[in-house]
Amino acid sequence: MDNLVYLRFVDGASKHTWNLSFVAWVIYYTFGQLMVSRGACISPGLNNISKYIVVINLLPEATSLGIDSLVVYLDSQLVVSQLNNTY
Repeated sequence: MDNLVYLRFVDGASKHTWNLSFVAWVIYYTFGQLMVSRGACISPGLNNISKYIVVINLLPEATSLGIDSLVVYLDSQLVVSQLNNTY
């Protein structure tokens, strides 16, 4: 659609003692303005599973918003390396 690169920051977390998992994400336009923010409880789940789920669920949302270029920032080296085919 357009040639803008959108930035997406995502995170997932779990509380093992309660068996709860949560995910959250924000999308910013290239020039720094907030486009959308969301969060959800995806209980039950483990920490790395929640990080995969948030990425998987964000891709259809990005497509529905007409985003065709996306940079995703994630705090899990394992998940990022696997998504980039380095593991």
